[in-house]
Amino acid sequence: MHDPSTVIFDIFYPWEYLRKFYYEKIKNTNKYVSYRHFITIWHIDPETDGTDDSCNFSLRLKKEDDSTVKKIVGDYSLRLLWNKIPRKYDIGPTEYEERCLKQEDKEYRPPECLKHNSLPYPLYLNGAYTYEFIYNIFLNFLYEDQKNFHYSNMRRTLNRKEHEEVLSLAFNNIDNLQLTICDREGSIEDVVRCCYRCWKRLHRPWYKHPRWHFKHWSIQIHPLCSLRRKLFTKCEICKKRFPLNYSPVSRCWDSPKVKWYESEIGLSCGASNEESCKVKEGNSAVCAKTNIVNNNVKQS
Repeated sequence: MHDPSTVIFDIFYPWEYLRKFYYEKIKNTNKYVSYRHFITIWHIDPETDGTDDSCNFSLRLKKEDDSTVKKIVGDYSLRLLWNKIPRKYDIGPTEYEERCLKQEDKEYRPPECLKHNSLPYPLYLNGAYTYEFIYNIFLNFLYEDQKNFHYSNMRRTLNRKEHEEVLSLAFNNIDNLQLTICDREGSIEDVVRCCYRCWKRLHRPWYKHPRWHFKHWSIQIHPLCSLRRKLFTKCEICKKRFPLNYSPVSRCWDSPKVKWYESEIGLSCGASNEESCKVKEGNSAVCAKTNIVNNNVKQS
């Protein structure tokens, strides 16, 4: 079971927008720059169907979409391209090193890779094949959506947002489809279904997005949260209040809710060795900062 809470909006402090404009527009860099949040708006899923996505945030496919998926999976040109994609061990590193030294086939390299002189092996070869395959899948989605259009009104290329989605699926540094496609960790139907969900999310009308379910909103005001923790929350070991904007250590994954004027449950000091609370053997706990021994606190 995943967390039903999803961040939908982040609002910075007013002066943070000026700082962001200075670093991104004037200095043209956002390296080592972080912005403090003032308000965070969460979407809390009601879990009416027993899952954490009852509002269809990730947009699951319906039964009527199966016909479109099967039609694209059965496309001869797409299957031919799938069979032509070599696996990672089919192309040796010597050929990769030679291509990098000669700097050939630059038109097939993604924009992110053009900034580097040497590229890791899977990012260059697997990424190129993955990009080509996903691009062809998106073209099939485009033609399928325009099958009832007149020929003169049909769009024959992907727009900027669609092309950015293709690049993200192929070259995202955190998660991409290179292993699924080039190492055959998934079938061609799995890849088409994954891409079709991304396509439908990309073209979902803004007013149908679950982020506009106002009754599921939970508004978090960070200054008030810090002030509440400063005034009412105490360390469960040394019984001392936390400093302002202090991040304590929790021993609970899902602690029970308490009233706003009560101390939160399961929080203790944990910033450094000098300030942290150390639990010794037995049922005694010692705070290294204050040297206060509390024998009533059980070892968690």
